[in-house]
Amino acid sequence: MKLSAKSCGFTLPELLAVLIIASLLAGISINRYSKVSDFEGVMGTESLYSLVLGTQLLSFSRSGVDLFIQNTGSFTTFQTRVGGVVQTSRTFKKSEVAITMDTNSSDGISTCAEIIAAISIAYSSGSEIVGAYSNGTYSEGIAICVNGNTSICISPSGFPFMDSCAA
Repeated sequence: MKLSAKSCGFTLPELLAVLIIASLLAGISINRYSKVSDFEGVMGTESLYSLVLGTQLLSFSRSGVDLFIQNTGSFTTFQTRVGGVVQTSRTFKKSEVAITMDTNSSDGISTCAEIIAAISIAYSSGSEIVGAYSNGTYSEGIAICVNGNTSICISPSGFPFMDSCAA
């Protein structure tokens, strides 16, 4: 029995098209998450942004809400607190995700520095920042850096966004 040319399988152009598409997808995914630390940095940024946004939303029409940040040995902990009671908490291993903060956002230059002392960012019942570090308020916002890059800015109005605080 003789097979016709149409029933012999895939044509060369079809195979090449599949290989090209597979190569493009592999190249994109490898570049996006080429190192584990890059992936953990992206996940840390997303998780942290979610926590900060949740803290701001919780502060609407509620008093005593703050975002508490603390370094404890090899970990950095972020907590949403209401009246000092922890509502939500995220802990990051310093060896996996390096989280630092800009110590002088008002100068327009992002300088990520280690968090040395515990920080409490308080929100008003109107969801605005009413206090930040012990040395005053920040006119351009509070920058949170992940793996050395400014990743999240908490504006003076309390709204977080994923970018630098520079005007």
